[in-house]
This record gives sequence, structure tokens and C-alpha cells, in this order.
Amino acid sequence: MKIFIKGKSLVLELRSEDKVLYSFPIKIGKNGLFKEKEGDKKTPVGIYKIIWKASVFQEDAPELRTYKIIPNQSFALWNEKKGVTEFSRTEGTKEEELWQDAYGGDEAVVFCLNYPNKKDKSEGKTGSCIEIHATKNFDKPSLGCVKLRCEEAKFLYGLVEVGTKVEITNE
Repeated sequence: MKIFIKGKSLVLELRSEDKVLYSFPIKIGKNGLFKEKEGDKKTPVGIYKIIWKASVFQEDAPELRTYKIIPNQSFALWNEKKGVTEFSRTEGTKEEELWQDAYGGDEAVVFCLNYPNKKDKSEGKTGSCIEIHATKNFDKPSLGCVKLRCEEAKFLYGLVEVGTKVEITNE
């Protein structure tokens, strides 16, 4: 299985080999594609993978890097030392609060991508916390993430695992 995101067409496809199994409408960063730096409100283009996933429907399984989203306790945190976004239960953080409506609220679903990856870093790209996630605010563009409607994100959650390849294109 592979997630193929057509950024220009605003479509996410779940593929097996080259066969499209499912297709969903998406929203991307407010300023389009080709993320270069933190805060540019763009979605990156490249090949990534899901490094962890979390949902209000998921029980914690840290060994599988899957987590339950709990209000006031579940965050996406940028780990500067490791250069990766981690799932955290650290209170008082200013990072992403995964139980909010922006992530689906009572239907929250998040797939965290390994942006920036080695290739991005070698090209001088910066930023963190790029995810595919549910939202209650589908009609609003994101700050750089790929947004899905809640019911479609929940459906996708049951089909993909940590490690799934995600290709984001300018198609």
C-alpha cells in the first residue's frame, strides 16, 4: 500500500501497486506546495513515510508507534535533537494539541510524516510537524499539512500502517 497525494489536484489516493483503491478530496497548505522553511504555510513535495499515527479510536500501542489521542494530553512535538516530530503526552507545550477541531476533535486522526527527511535537510529545507490529519474545518486551508474530512481520515486509518510510503506530487 502507498499513499499518493496529488497536491495540485487536491486528491489523496490509496494505491496498491499502480491500482487506485480509494480516492479522497484533500486540502493543503494555504500557500500551496513546495515547502522550503518553517512557517511558509506550504505543503512539501517529495517521498515520505508515516512515522507514527494517532487517533481517538486507537488504544496505545507504542511498540507499533500508534497512539490514543487524549484531550489535554496528546501533542505532536518537534524533537530538535533527533530532527523528528514525536507523539508526546507532555503538558504545557506550545506545540500541536491533537485533540483540537483542527485535527478532528472527537474524531481526531493524525498520520505524522518524516518531514523534513534527509533529502529535504540536505536541500536546506526546514519545518516540522507535517501530517495527514482529519479536521472539522475542511474548507479552510492548512498551515502545511494535508487535511481530510473526519470520516475519510478514520477510514484511511484502518487501512495504513506506520511505515507506509507517502508520495506528495505537484500533479
